[in-house]
Amino acid sequence: MERDAEGRYRRISGSAVHVISFCDPVSFSDALEKARQKLAAPHGATLVVVADGAEWIWNIVSDRFKEAFSIIDFWHAADRLHDLCEFALGKGDAAQALFKEWRKKMKVYGVDCVIRHFEGMEGSRRKLKGVAKRLAYFKRYRGQMQYRRFRREGWPIGSGAVEGACKSLIKQRTNLSGQRWSPDGALDVLWARALITDGLHDEYWKEKRSREGKRREPVFAA
Repeated sequence: MERDAEGRYRRISGSAVHVISFCDPVSFSDALEKARQKLAAPHGATLVVVADGAEWIWNIVSDRFKEAFSIIDFWHAADRLHDLCEFALGKGDAAQALFKEWRKKMKVYGVDCVIRHFEGMEGSRRKLKGVAKRLAYFKRYRGQMQYRRFRREGWPIGSGAVEGACKSLIKQRTNLSGQRWSPDGALDVLWARALITDGLHDEYWKEKRSREGKRREPVFAA
């Protein structure tokens, strides 16, 4: 990504590489590293990872991308906040109003103010225990929910680009009525779609034909 004239980040054209795989986290981690190498990011470039709260994702980040700035997708965090508000006040208008208030504050100031507010709530022992249980998630990922800082830096705080790719690149092709796929068959089709989306389709086949042509060249021994 690069900053535009107004200081906002935008994706550089042709800079995306999609990674599609049906594999274990270790293999997927290796595929992500290869994708980063394809992008040829300059030395010292800032690496930002935006993802939901799945533990296996953050295990990959801590293993391979320790230098990255990690960000919990804001809307995923907002879902957790909504659950917390409904537990604190019960379902209804009051909980919805509380959620909207603190969702805005979390986006503007970061998660610390949310933690302080709900830690100071009064209620029964059972209620406070339930609040503390839900707050544990926000405390665990406190560093990844400093949205004020992230927005000030101009970094994305939502994984909308990934979610959009999952819908347009994958779901629109493999989730049509009456379709049945084997993992290998689906992966082949999606892999080709990813090459087209990334503008690498023609280049890939050109290189593949070149490699195959070299393998067919006869070798003579004296």
